[in-house]
Amino acid sequence: MGKPKHYRPPGKKKEGKAARYVTRSQAIKILQVSLSDFRSSSSTT
Repeated sequence: MGKPKHYRPPGKKKEGKAARYVTRSQAIKILQVSLSDFRSSSSTT
């Protein structure tokens, strides 16, 4: 068996844009808002 897909060698932290990039689902978890609230707030700019 090979390495699991999410394996990343220690010490290889992401930097710059890659580190700041957050997916929509991650943002929802961090901000503790529902998807409908997230959609309505982001589309009405």
